[in-house]
Amino acid sequence: MNTRITIERLMAWKPCRHNYPRKRIVELFAGRTYVTPRGVHNAPIPLMDRIWVLGELLAEEDSTHFSVLHRNLWIQYPENPCLYSNGNPNAQQWFYAELLRIFGIVEKLEAANVGTALADTTKTTKGE
Repeated sequence: MNTRITIERLMAWKPCRHNYPRKRIVELFAGRTYVTPRGVHNAPIPLMDRIWVLGELLAEEDSTHFSVLHRNLWIQYPENPCLYSNGNPNAQQWFYAELLRIFGIVEKLEAANVGTALADTTKTTKGE
């Protein structure tokens, strides 16, 4: 799986132009030619935007895995599986934790430990 996210690759996914014009993306990359999922995890952007970037990466690299993850989201949170814009915070944390696990940033998380585990993984990794 190619997990290197370049500026061009990210722009091809069409991020929100209002919040993420190309100039801001270049600033967030801070001179790097690419970022990895860990770099996205450590980025100073809102949780729902990190979910969006990692979700787009997974959808592009492994659409079947992405579909299964979305199906599982609906099974876990049938009453409100919304991830974006006033989404369900529990669904957001669960989905994000699963993305982190898929990309090898954290091990499998127990639902009760998601918040703690996410806080523990925000340490910056050099070069990411």
